[in-house]
Amino acid sequence: MDFTILLTIFAFIGIVCGIFLTYSNKSEIKDAKKYLILSQKILISLSIFLTAYFLQPCCGSILVAILIIVFLFIARKRLPTHIFYPVLGILVYLTTKVPEAFLANIALIFMYGIPTGTLLMYEKKYDRKKVMIGVAKNLGYFICIVLILFPVF
Repeated sequence: MDFTILLTIFAFIGIVCGIFLTYSNKSEIKDAKKYLILSQKILISLSIFLTAYFLQPCCGSILVAILIIVFLFIARKRLPTHIFYPVLGILVYLTTKVPEAFLANIALIFMYGIPTGTLLMYEKKYDRKKVMIGVAKNLGYFICIVLILFPVF
């Protein structure tokens, strides 16, 4: 049985866990915001580097991954998460043939979802409607994976 789709659902549930985490410690989120953003950058960087390392068509892919990682850390502003979830979905697709990299990417995306959900809830000022719209924007990751893994045509 192929558990690929179940694992991608598990990876996306990280954002929901982050939302619930915000409810339990509302007072500490303001102080932890810069660390949550840093953890997002670290987790994305790990996922990009891991994919480049396991695919290894040449050393150029690792060099490009390192350049992307450097850009992520140089960027002053927090980049929108609805851009990163489809990119992470593509990284998961690229590693489906390498089980170790695939499982590691799924775990990294789940962990990426926790600070993402927490920051989403904090930035939307705990307004459930706005948070659901934010989650729907990030759902592009899941849709991207489903369309790639299970093509309609």
